[in-house]
Amino acid sequence: MGWYADALKDGQYLHEDRDRELLAEFARVAGELSREHGGVDAFFEHGGLHLSACKHALATATGRNVDGEVWSPEEVRSVYEAADWRLPADEHGRMACWNVKSLLDLCCTFGLGLELNL
Repeated sequence: MGWYADALKDGQYLHEDRDRELLAEFARVAGELSREHGGVDAFFEHGGLHLSACKHALATATGRNVDGEVWSPEEVRSVYEAADWRLPADEHGRMACWNVKSLLDLCCTFGLGLELNL
């Protein structure tokens, strides 16, 4: 299946929680990413990421291991605030970085954790 990152609400995958208002916000931001930053990970509107470019962008921005980790909402906030959000030179890398930054921003805004897995 490959790498993925999934937002967690109270320890449950956001896409399984069925919080319509929260998922609507993810869908809204997905639309912005698509229009303004050249693309969006297909899983974004469901509270996740799966592109290998997003995995690379997350690892590069945070300097953290992004395989087999579960980050609490507090850890997501700490990682987000400490990340280096300089955009890569290539278009696909910039798109991935915006996807990652936006996912972590939403997680911080709504107090969500994050599961990073293979």
